[in-house]
Amino acid sequence: SNLGNVYALKGNYPKSLEAYSNAITYNPNNIQTYLNRGLTYSNLGKNAEALADMEKALQLSPGMEQAHSLKVRSLLNLTRYPETIEQCNALLNTFPQNAELWFFRGTALINTSRAQEGINDINKAIALNPSSGAYHYNIAFGYLQLGNKGMAQQHTAQAQKLGFQVPTTFLEQIK
Repeated sequence: SNLGNVYALKGNYPKSLEAYSNAITYNPNNIQTYLNRGLTYSNLGKNAEALADMEKALQLSPGMEQAHSLKVRSLLNLTRYPETIEQCNALLNTFPQNAELWFFRGTALINTSRAQEGINDINKAIALNPSSGAYHYNIAFGYLQLGNKGMAQQHTAQAQKLGFQVPTTFLEQIK
């Protein structure tokens, strides 16, 4: 697992995956290795594999907040919005201070044409973690859905200020 971490820190995700997989072969009950491999899969856009690793980590440790967050992120990235919302609904009772969960549910809500509810959730995420450019970008997307270009522009500017790379096509939409 340590070798996997070294490769991951260098951005060599294929080697990192190989090292984590080898570590799992030797110790199939190491929760952290499943988390690390799942995060690596997620970084490579292999969300189904990331989801499988998070489910295995949760079998080993059902209350692990990080595994729940990564599982929900995988569901969101797989565009499984109803499941994302359902999982967040259950988890936010246990982890109400988890900004990612509010963000994931808000993003899923926006993507299911429930923009105002999504904006409300992402505002909660921003209150918990004001330094996330992604949060501001996604809330801007929700405001654009509602036709509120002023708020979309305001949050887009904040996202950029925080270092988030806003797609040019979105910048054109909010002019």
